Amino acid sequence: IGDSRNKFKSGISATYDDYNELVNLDVYQRTENSFGAFFEYSYDNLGDLNLTVGLRFDTSNLLGNFLTPRLQARYTPWEDSAIRISIGRGKRSANIFTENQKIFASSRQINILDTSGTIYGLDPEIAWNYGISFSQKFNIFDKKSEIIFDYYRTDFVNQIVVDWENPREVNFYNLKGKSIANSFQAELNMNIFKGFDIRTAYRFYDVK
Repeated sequence: IGDSRNKFKSGISATYDDYNELVNLDVYQRTENSFGAFFEYSYDNLGDLNLTVGLRFDTSNLLGNFLTPRLQARYTPWEDSAIRISIGRGKRSANIFTENQKIFASSRQINILDTSGTIYGLDPEIAWNYGISFSQKFNIFDKKSEIIFDYYRTDFVNQIVVDWENPREVNFYNLKGKSIANSFQAELNMNIFKGFDIRTAYRFYDVK
């Protein structure tokens, strides 16, 4: 748009999925088809700032009509540094049997407690994701090093809960209440000598 600092991408997509699953004596069949279009704008000042803003619209026979926005930015406040931020929304069908195959190695009774939704009787999963990251490259005794700090958070609007609390059952149901996931990581990378690097990290999860 005007020059190489301003760019855009756009496109369309179509998907068709046909599921036929036999679990114990129950047959689960569904057909999902969707049509979507997206627009993405990116700005790069060829220096210290890079920004991408995107919006996607989908219409699905099971998920309905929905928008998926996202934003990503990268800023370089000084030499060999970078600050990155990201915000986005996601919506998807949870394939509860494929994603939890270990339930078939147990003798637990499989129960789906909600039946008003369109995928196994459940509602689609919806979540907002946020993240920020800072990295800095530097030299120690003329050896290349880098330190990175990451923080990411997920807020679920709806989540498919896989409940193992009852030792004889596995229960699937829609989220009742609030669900969040926080992740923090600090990482240090150092070059000790030619051909030998060390990476050490600390990671903390807070999931509720």
